[in-house]
Amino acid sequence: MDPLVNFHPDHDQGDSHLDPALQQSNEITTAPGGFNAYPINFVRTDVPDDIKENSPSSNMLDPVGDVNGSAGLGHQGHMRTGGGGGRTSIMLGEDGKPIPEDQKPPAGTEAYAKMRKVNHKEVERKRRQTINEGLDELAKLIASPHSQPEKNKGAVLQKAVNYIIELKRNENANIEKYTMDKLLCDQQIAELRGQYDHLYQQLQLSQQRAELWKAAANGDETAGAQAKSMDPQ
Repeated sequence: MDPLVNFHPDHDQGDSHLDPALQQSNEITTAPGGFNAYPINFVRTDVPDDIKENSPSSNMLDPVGDVNGSAGLGHQGHMRTGGGGGRTSIMLGEDGKPIPEDQKPPAGTEAYAKMRKVNHKEVERKRRQTINEGLDELAKLIASPHSQPEKNKGAVLQKAVNYIIELKRNENANIEKYTMDKLLCDQQIAELRGQYDHLYQQLQLSQQRAELWKAAANGDETAGAQAKSMDPQ
């Protein structure tokens, strides 16, 4: 019987129930709660395949099961959590689509290593493609109307930096110019507002004099005297 199947955290009998091949101090650590946890690079070779597939620890020993892809495998290191709380690693096929768990090669096999290598190359290819497409688009944006886009990546980045610096310089100059224009406009608006108020007052006085002269024409002597007093000297 497999010694790992009968292992229970309540047993406090040291390493007496472990396979002698596993009793190496540099490969066994003690996890919280008293469990013996094996490092991620430890793989049992004497466990049947059906136990490997159904064992909850098989995913923990799966080198693809790192959440952040610390092995440098990009998307194939992502995890998803099932309803039972178990974690399942995701690997991508040559077409870029996830491979179902029942079709994934067993860990440690040549097919598994080949698939990991293919996944790594595909992720790296997509990353380089994204960078190159971005640089090509950037080269088109900063190219002069009568010249071809730059092909050298370093030159593209340097021109982009110079282009942004020039844009910032023009922006600052425009801000200063527009600020001065606004101040002049505000001053002119204030002057025009003063002229408008003065002319409006003159209009009101003219309307009042017109009403008084109209009343005087109808025989109102008082209105006529007031109209004369309001006439400009």
